[in-house]
Amino acid sequence: MAKLFVATRQLNDKNASKRAADTEIILNEVHDREPGSDSHLLGISRMNYLHARFRKAGKILDDDMLHTLGSAVLDIFQTIGSIEWRDLTDVEKCAIGVFHKALGDAMEIPFTKLPSQKDGWRDGIHFAEEIMGWTLQYERRVAEPTSSTREIGRQLMNLATFHLPSALKQFGEQMIASRVEGYMQESMGYVSTIIGSNF
Repeated sequence: MAKLFVATRQLNDKNASKRAADTEIILNEVHDREPGSDSHLLGISRMNYLHARFRKAGKILDDDMLHTLGSAVLDIFQTIGSIEWRDLTDVEKCAIGVFHKALGDAMEIPFTKLPSQKDGWRDGIHFAEEIMGWTLQYERRVAEPTSSTREIGRQLMNLATFHLPSALKQFGEQMIASRVEGYMQESMGYVSTIIGSNF
């Protein structure tokens, strides 16, 4: 997918802020609206429409879609587990799993790579654990440093620190890079950022 982003120039300096705003609006509709409401369903439809031509052309693979969904689940669990004052309850974990399973179904993401796809999952926690495990394995397998991944890493970092004053940019980059898994830091060119060098 890094090659796709570079080729379509969706994250270049000119388009990145617009893409980020568009993505935020769509994800807010998908995540924050009542499931089944018009705005919720329109958000999913818009997301599917944007992905459709790239999926049809084989530019976005099913594994890419599953990884993106799994990354969303993983980020919730990791962020709350590392910086919040309490852990997620089992009810909350189950709800996260159920929501993202339904979202994956609505996005027509095949779950064939997950171990329990054939027999089904006991509950939302079971689904969340499996998709997070698969996501981490997938990242370790494909996270190779390339010119495309480093370019995307640079563009994402610029986007994330866009509103910071110049005096805080380096600190902001270090904070963001420290939240990324080690193998992804290397893939995206963030290693020098963490040790204090300029990005």
